[in-house]
Amino acid sequence: MTDDQVLDYLRGRSRVTPPPDFAYAVSRAVADVPQRRGAWFAPFVPAAAAVAAVAATAALVIILSKAPNVGPTPTTSPSPSASVAAAEPSASPAPGDGLLEPGDVVEMPAFDDVGEWGTIRLERGEEIATDPEVSTYAEGSFLIEVHVTYTARRETSQTFGFLDWGLRVPDGVSGTEFPGLLPASANPDRPASDLLENGSSAAAGDIIEGWVALEVPVVERTPAVYVTYQGGERPGGSSSLPRWEVLVRDRERNNAPAEGHALLSSGDATLVPAVAPDGEFGTITLDRGDDVGGFPLVSDPSSQTHFFIEILATYELDRFPAGIEWGQFDWRVEGDEGPVGAELLDAFPPIRGRNGLGHWPGATVPADRYEGWIIFAVPREAANADLELVYQPAGVADATRIPVRSPGEPPAPVAAEWPRPDPVYVAQEGLPFTVLESSEADALMVDADTCTNPAGGYTVSYPDSWYTNTELDNIPACSWFSPTFYELNASSERPEEIAIQITVFDGAVGFIWADLYSEQLTVDGFDARRAETGMTKDPDMPTDTYQYDYLVRLDANSDGRKLWAFTGTDYGGDYELNKAILDRIMASLEFTD
Repeated sequence: MTDDQVLDYLRGRSRVTPPPDFAYAVSRAVADVPQRRGAWFAPFVPAAAAVAAVAATAALVIILSKAPNVGPTPTTSPSPSASVAAAEPSASPAPGDGLLEPGDVVEMPAFDDVGEWGTIRLERGEEIATDPEVSTYAEGSFLIEVHVTYTARRETSQTFGFLDWGLRVPDGVSGTEFPGLLPASANPDRPASDLLENGSSAAAGDIIEGWVALEVPVVERTPAVYVTYQGGERPGGSSSLPRWEVLVRDRERNNAPAEGHALLSSGDATLVPAVAPDGEFGTITLDRGDDVGGFPLVSDPSSQTHFFIEILATYELDRFPAGIEWGQFDWRVEGDEGPVGAELLDAFPPIRGRNGLGHWPGATVPADRYEGWIIFAVPREAANADLELVYQPAGVADATRIPVRSPGEPPAPVAAEWPRPDPVYVAQEGLPFTVLESSEADALMVDADTCTNPAGGYTVSYPDSWYTNTELDNIPACSWFSPTFYELNASSERPEEIAIQITVFDGAVGFIWADLYSEQLTVDGFDARRAETGMTKDPDMPTDTYQYDYLVRLDANSDGRKLWAFTGTDYGGDYELNKAILDRIMASLEFTD
């Protein structure tokens, strides 16, 4: 992941501008940061020209909020007292402190850039359902409420409050977004006066309190969820890493972590000591993930020859072992009679939601708690053997062996989506250029409808069963196309059902991501470029986020008038079909002025 991707991620997911040292901080915590999907490869249009800016805004991929489904049954959260007795600050929440049940309390110091300025008391509220009428970030989520009370011991002039807090899901869930922190107003029963706000100063003796809400998706097996506190300047000048974090919901397991448990089923957990040549240095909790038939972006080893075993390892360190390497290379999978050819998977880019454990010394700096996945590629012929997870750090004579799989059929192979197959274009009678081969798209265009964009000066044909837009504020008619009905809103935001968008603008344009395919052609007499772009700066680096577009140059000047038509994997409908429909729409395009 590049620094640019890291910074773009934070801008897209948070309410603050990322600090300059954020990219460095992520090098310490990248295994804990869930990656958000989005269309990152829109062209850059300088803001100097007003029309160009409007066009660029219209062209941005906007992920709209959806009304969430209900989670747990709504309940009333407890009402903590308005004042909190002063407590001597501790260096951090005590080991094992958590907010796992309503009414649980944890205290910690409040920091500004000078040092401790007071205390913070956290009280766990209830888990409540989201209201379908309230717009939150994820479809299908529930809220964990936390009451926060600051007690000032001295004056502070640094901003504190809502923006001190965040949510962390260390292990992630494949294919699931974890939106993060919300104002407690996401709970419709929470009065505005009860919400935690941002304060710019406090005097000694002041008490500032309010509720925040952590939004957690409803998934089959909920992972661990932490509330994080980030206040004041961190040692070493980094202000991006959480100062502390407190567990508010434990990972769902089939059994509590304890020594001696096997890891034979998804959700099983066990505990082993972390060892080095000079003795134990902590504990490791192991959570069994799934047996996986393959990963779409992993072509080597092939899912035809291998299946994959997932293990989440969580290290709790009492000290840092000196002079040795430790981490992911301490682990292997063997049969009960010896090696079976299993290998540690080191996928790059990391598998979504499965950030690797890593090793030290290395590029990251471990904390006293560190989580990461170890994924093993196992030959399919070894599925009929008893398999064991073996833990044996370098220099340690005795190996710890844990049953990890009983003989049985491996999961079915998962077709690799990388490298991308070459597109197949075909010539069709009456069309000015080749189009992607698609009998479904051909059938949809048999009884095509037409629409005209008066501002852009073009007319196109599109499937009669599809929908296009009428004029809305700064969005001209015939700009959006969708296979399903959608509703326009006053904000002019692109509805999530939109599959294809066309915009006309003035200004220079550049693309920051790699072309997977491109060609030059002519659209109604104008030079044009047709391309598929991947969210990667290296065309050999796997990605599952794509955009397919046409850029038509209507003016010889580089900053002149242009038409841009596009679809993407984050748009509505089926991406492959959308591409074929876009080809046919563009082949029909005629400029009216």
